[in-house]
Amino acid sequence: VPEGNSGTVDAVFTVSLSFADVLTVTVDYATADDTASAGSDYIFASGTLTFTPGITNQTVTVAVQGDALDEFDETYFVNLSHPTHATIADGQGLGTITDDDPTPTLGFSSGSYSVGEGAGGATITVTLSAASGRIVTVDYATTSGGTATADQDYKPLNDTLAFVPGETSQTFAVPIINDSTDEPDETVNLSLSAVVNANVTLTNTILTIVDDDESEPLQSVYLPLILKGGGGPQCGPDNYEPNDSCAQAYGPLASDQIYESWISNCDLDTYKKSDYFYVVISTLNTINISLTNIPAGTDYDLYLYRNPEDDPDHWAARSIRTGSWETISYDPPATGRYYIRVYSYSGSSTSPYSLQVTYD
Repeated sequence: VPEGNSGTVDAVFTVSLSFADVLTVTVDYATADDTASAGSDYIFASGTLTFTPGITNQTVTVAVQGDALDEFDETYFVNLSHPTHATIADGQGLGTITDDDPTPTLGFSSGSYSVGEGAGGATITVTLSAASGRIVTVDYATTSGGTATADQDYKPLNDTLAFVPGETSQTFAVPIINDSTDEPDETVNLSLSAVVNANVTLTNTILTIVDDDESEPLQSVYLPLILKGGGGPQCGPDNYEPNDSCAQAYGPLASDQIYESWISNCDLDTYKKSDYFYVVISTLNTINISLTNIPAGTDYDLYLYRNPEDDPDHWAARSIRTGSWETISYDPPATGRYYIRVYSYSGSSTSPYSLQVTYD
């Protein structure tokens, strides 16, 4: 019989005489475990059946207990013994408890994890959607495709997790190798496979190793300013002029270096309101551009272009907030040259702004 999810379901066994007798016939019965267990899968039953003269059939009822565990079908016995006025031709009946619970789903607990490089290891959790009555197993491994390097940034893994009946969570640890090199955050791909006794959902995830090393101090490039009467920077070209268009852009700018320039009150015609620079990238790492120290009383904007012939209004990325800084983070679709424009939306100043680009 199907077990159900709760309560009990009756399984009925029929005991028959080969023919009606003029004497009263009795026989004892009792249940016995096979793969099912009395008390958890069914309720133990025992007693005596009595066939009065003329009666040929009697029944034994066994209460099967329901649960919500996915498990194998289970069996038990009903045994007959000690007959009176009869002999036993077939003294054992087999009862089958049919499981009707859904198979649970297994997967990573999250689509992404992170760990500090100095933590020593990352704990990854794998979960079942519901407890199972079976042993559930799954293989886990580190796989290729991440930016981290096996045996340099982490120890590769390939092993198996086992969920015993009733468990819904298991973990494994990814050993992380610490170093003193300042570097970008790196990723490790993790996967699950060869699942037994469960369905699967989230079989791939990404572990990010967060770098915790201090970077070396950045070097600043200071432009020689043209002085007039000792009064500080005034009108006149800075070290990067002419750089009033993509065609005149100054570069290539070095990654992580700080460049300082200014837009003075002499530079506010249509073209000279802008300073153009360029970078040349050889990888598809994110381009991060920061414009800081924007002088008080001005509003400078930041633009990024892919091609020198781009119209100023056809940018790949821009930052046009109001304040003392602008920033762009852009994932390039191709390697090559990219152009950066610092544009004075309003105002001018003899104080320099700071421009920094990171791309490798």
